Amino acid sequence: MRGILSRLGEQRAAKFRQRGLRTIIAWDLFATLGGFREDIATDNIDKKYDRLSESDSLKLVLQYAPRVNLTLASKQPLREGGSALLACIVVAKPIDDIRISWYKNGNQLLSYTADTFFLESLKMEDHRTKYTCQASNAIGTSYASLSIDVSCEYL
Repeated sequence: MRGILSRLGEQRAAKFRQRGLRTIIAWDLFATLGGFREDIATDNIDKKYDRLSESDSLKLVLQYAPRVNLTLASKQPLREGGSALLACIVVAKPIDDIRISWYKNGNQLLSYTADTFFLESLKMEDHRTKYTCQASNAIGTSYASLSIDVSCEYL
């Protein structure tokens, strides 16, 4: 808590420290697919001066590196000549500055930066190919990988 308070500026931080153990911080976290939409900490202590009261609140901005989950959108077996859609699901905060990169067997696919990757006309050479989705924001970088299994069209 001391690190958070030092970011407020020494004068405001001293005000919160002065209250000591009487300060209560309550968190409201709203989780969505895109991350936590609102993270608020409030100092609930009121000082009473005759009929007036003073209340301080503090809004904390929670930021974290991406968490990545890579899934195959189709539940059907992949067949030679068919197609596949890979979905890179990213949870991060801030979510608006996410950079996505795709890799095939460790080699970056420079032209792909969307959160989905469409594979057309699968070949048997694609069997056991490893695809990786990497997501980055100002806080950090994370990735997830999967290998696809392609069956021969004659089976």
